[in-house]
Amino acid sequence: MTTQGKWFDHIMVIMCENESDTNILKNSFMSELRDKGVYLSNNHGCCHPSQPNYIAAIAGSTLGFPHTETRPGTQEPAGGWNFAGDNVPQQVSEEGQNPLEIRSIVDLLEEAGLTWRAYIEDLPGSAGRGGSKTDLGAVEKDQFTNQPGNQDAWYYLSRHNPFISFPSITRSSRLENVVDASTLAGDVFNGRLPNFSWYTPDRYNDGHGLPPGQDTVENEKDPTNAARVGNISSWFERFLSLYPIINDGEVESVFPPRTLMVFTFDEDGPYTEENQIYTLLLGQDVLDGINSSQTDYYNHYNLLRTIEDNFSLGTLGRNDESSQSYSFFTEEC
Repeated sequence: MTTQGKWFDHIMVIMCENESDTNILKNSFMSELRDKGVYLSNNHGCCHPSQPNYIAAIAGSTLGFPHTETRPGTQEPAGGWNFAGDNVPQQVSEEGQNPLEIRSIVDLLEEAGLTWRAYIEDLPGSAGRGGSKTDLGAVEKDQFTNQPGNQDAWYYLSRHNPFISFPSITRSSRLENVVDASTLAGDVFNGRLPNFSWYTPDRYNDGHGLPPGQDTVENEKDPTNAARVGNISSWFERFLSLYPIINDGEVESVFPPRTLMVFTFDEDGPYTEENQIYTLLLGQDVLDGINSSQTDYYNHYNLLRTIEDNFSLGTLGRNDESSQSYSFFTEEC
């Protein structure tokens, strides 16, 4: 079933890691790609470090994850942040709330009869169901971790998979919608793309780390992060060749009509107070007639509110409620 939204019927959010818009735009492919969509030149992460930005993007709040807000004068604590790290997904928390009752975009979508899926590259285990246990509770459902000994999880970081921090997802059949990214091809080419899709590349494709052979002192100290940016660019170029969304010459989009793709980052890197990130929207039949460069201030909460308003979902009553949808959509109505 495809439910018509105000501005789009399907949306895919692709989130990469820890890079400034300035560094990304130094890459020729990423810079040229900007002209083929709508570029948000004043888009920002909500905070530092990475993990709470992922949570904020689907829940409208950092929900108990240690962080510093993006504002003048803030910086990383001297001792770093106290979070569960790569091995164990940290559980969301909200004062006075049972963790099982903490809501996300998933709840709003399902209540409206809409479909969703999270496509995660290199999800551990057979069909993403093997590996070590986490601290999330349901023994048969909580295997999304890269604990030592889980050798098939080398490229996967659980903290880049925000859905598994919600017990309402991990302890129910909803977990079946958190899938290995290899299933995307079948969904796209067989007409099963959900209304809302999330895509997390692996730790090297998303720019989080450098693969063996590139992890040199020179690359680590490079202020432009050219090696990481090059890996991100190469991955996205391959992705768009497999799943074209830009009608370019003889190549046509493989996505359903009125599909919007949002390619963005969790936060900038190295950290700055501005926390400004590269964010590009693609999907010509959705974006036709909209100025290709948008300068209004936005962050992850604005994206969440745009999704909510597009499908008439209501809000989660957090920072999404006080945020506005992308103005270039609302002005078109």
